Amino acid sequence: MVFGQLGAAAEARRFYAELAARRRDLPRRPVLARTRDPATGRSVLANRRTTCLPKYMEHLAIAWRLARYYRTYPAHVEDEVKAALDDPGRQFLRRPVVLGARGTATDDRPAFAVTDRNYLSARWPGDAYLFGRRFCALLASAAQPGH
Repeated sequence: MVFGQLGAAAEARRFYAELAARRRDLPRRPVLARTRDPATGRSVLANRRTTCLPKYMEHLAIAWRLARYYRTYPAHVEDEVKAALDDPGRQFLRRPVVLGARGTATDDRPAFAVTDRNYLSARWPGDAYLFGRRFCALLASAAQPGH
């Protein structure tokens, strides 16, 4: 699960890695995108389909002087995510260019999110309603006995 700054927090990554080492049922629980598999050292995204803040949106934010809001890491988010994937051409999903259209509480058409098993990703705050609905569905699914 991409949790923005939470996913980047060393404490959160360490907590998840320790939890993963102790719990066999964790593969069906939501995961943090910046987590590394404690057994392999590889990103938990290595074999997942995903999306993230595309470079073009990051460049627009810089042009609109919102760089401090969007630039939280030295590398572009898209570059960092693609570097963690086994096959970026197949696994990284990007919707056609969207300039400002946002999902709403009643309309997900402009929004985009990718669900791959227990992992969920979205691109930007305009995808928040869709992300929230899918996140709730993931949690409900994980809570089902025998699932």
